[in-house]
Amino acid sequence: MRNKAPVSAAPAVDKALDILEYVARSDSPVSANAAVRALGMPVASGFRVINALLDRSYLRRANGGNAIGLGLGALKLGSLAMQSHAVRAAISPVLERIRDRTRESVELAWLEGREIVIVDVAESPEPIQLIRKVGTSMLGLSNPITLAVLAFLPDDKGRELVRAITETVRSRRRLGLLHERVTYLSRVPARELDKTRRNGFAADYGRQTRDIARIAVPILDGSGTAAGALSVVGPLYRIGRKREKQIVGLLKAGAQVACADPRPESRIGHG
Repeated sequence: MRNKAPVSAAPAVDKALDILEYVARSDSPVSANAAVRALGMPVASGFRVINALLDRSYLRRANGGNAIGLGLGALKLGSLAMQSHAVRAAISPVLERIRDRTRESVELAWLEGREIVIVDVAESPEPIQLIRKVGTSMLGLSNPITLAVLAFLPDDKGRELVRAITETVRSRRRLGLLHERVTYLSRVPARELDKTRRNGFAADYGRQTRDIARIAVPILDGSGTAAGALSVVGPLYRIGRKREKQIVGLLKAGAQVACADPRPESRIGHG
C-alpha cells in the first residue's frame, strides 16, 4: 500500500513559500502564470497568494508587470535573518582571514532542519571566483559540504537528510531548475563518507562540477555531531591537491571558532 502524502497544516503558507522559493531560484523575473503552472497550483488560489505577496512587497512586478521577482520585503527579511544568525556573526571574521590566506572564496554552511544552507560567504579577490549565493541549499550528495555534514550525523538524521535532498532534486529536475554542469547522485558514496570520517574533511576536484574544486570540514557541536561545514571553493586550476594540506589546516582551525548551534526548537506550539 502506498503511503499518502502528508497533509499540510497550513496549505496557504506552503503555497506562499513554494512561490517565493521558485522565484528566488530563478536568475531573472518569471511569469506568474508559469510559476503557478510549474508548481501545480490551481490558478485562482495561486494568483490569490501571488497578489497577497505583492501587496506585502515580498514580490514585485517586473518587465512591465508581466513577470514577478523578489521584492524589498523578502530582501529585508533575509537581511534581518542573516544579521541575527549567531554562528555567522561569530565566524564571519574567520571566513575573511581564510579568504585572505588562500585568495579563494570561503563558504559557511549550516544544517537548517532538513537542509544544508549557505549562510555566509567571503568572496575571492581574484577576477574568476566560484561561490554559491547565500541562502542556497546544498543538493549534491557527493559535494564535500554535504559529505562533511553527513559523515558526522547520527544514522537516523543522516537518512532523513538524504531523503529530503533526493526529494528536492527530483522536484527541481521536473521543474528544470538543476544546473546542467553539476552531477547529482541518487545515493551517498559510502566510501567517501568513511574517508571523510577518518580524515576529518572532504574534497572534490572537478568530479561533481567540472573544473571546480571544493574542500570542506565539519563544524561540530559539543557532542561531536555536525552542525554545519566550512569550505574553500575555486577553479580547479588554482586549487589542486598540492594546496590541500594548507587549506584543510586553515579550515579546521576556523571550524573551532564556530559555536554549537544556538537555535531553539524549529517548531512552536501553543498553550
